[in-house]
Amino acid sequence: MKFSAILAVIVALFGGCDVGAASAVDPAVFETLLLPVVNRPTPGAYGSMWESRFSMYNGNAVALDPNPLVPDFFPLDSGCQFPSCPPIPVVPAESRHEPLLFQPDVGGPPGILLYAKREFVEKLSFSLGIQDVSRQALTWGTEIPVVRESELFTTTLQLFDVPTDARFRQALRVYDPDGKQQSLVRLDIYSSDDEFIATITLAIVPPPAAPCNVPTGVACFPSTVQVLSLADQFPEIRRYGLVRIAITPLSQGLRFWAFVSVTNNETQHVTTITPQ
Repeated sequence: MKFSAILAVIVALFGGCDVGAASAVDPAVFETLLLPVVNRPTPGAYGSMWESRFSMYNGNAVALDPNPLVPDFFPLDSGCQFPSCPPIPVVPAESRHEPLLFQPDVGGPPGILLYAKREFVEKLSFSLGIQDVSRQALTWGTEIPVVRESELFTTTLQLFDVPTDARFRQALRVYDPDGKQQSLVRLDIYSSDDEFIATITLAIVPPPAAPCNVPTGVACFPSTVQVLSLADQFPEIRRYGLVRIAITPLSQGLRFWAFVSVTNNETQHVTTITPQ
């Protein structure tokens, strides 16, 4: 089954691509959508196994034909390859629920990019979630935002009430969906009383270059930087129960987004802290 129509670029398998060349997708025609965390079944800490799920609803009055730019979005076990598998459009008032088969491999970039035609995007709805399937009887997982261009930041972004308790691990991820080369941001950490604690400059770097089954010059993955354990990177935050993180762009013209995932070491339940 081919997933959708208007998603002009959907990644099939991890490997990089011609990042930094996203201008090959006309921004007047397509809006860039960021899916911040996309996982195949991926082993994690404490025996966890993480998997993504993705849904889309077409609220447009027309069926959306699969975009010919990416002729290889089929279930991995479908037993057929393009062009023998016919595309299936997403009809009006239809929702589609698919496992994310267009995912990075384990160890690849944490997110992917989609491109939707602007004339249809306002009436498209998306849902993205992650779940520890090793404990699926205990938790349905956590919703992850699908980030639209209007939700990208060009000035300082704030992340509030990040816990520093040793029972949790805190991972910060920062994204540049435009694929700027070596964009810079400044990370400032404050206590909940606004006491300054620490600062660092981070470089947002493109993913490794490799084929990703899309047209040359189209970016598959965002540029990213990750701090997978804030408490290990900044041990001084342990003296504070909660901290605030301010992220300021240092590179001209940078559009970015960031969030913190807080994971309980015992239950593996994830809480997302998103920008305000």
